Amino acid sequence: MRADRLRVGVLFGGRSGEHEVSILSARGVR
Repeated sequence: MRADRLRVGVLFGGRSGEHEVSILSARGVR
């Protein structure tokens, strides 16, 4: 699942930015 979260974060990060990626990553870890 972690790989999926990272992939989703990268896809969204390309458009939204690293800011949202950090939030998604944090939620994925927790």
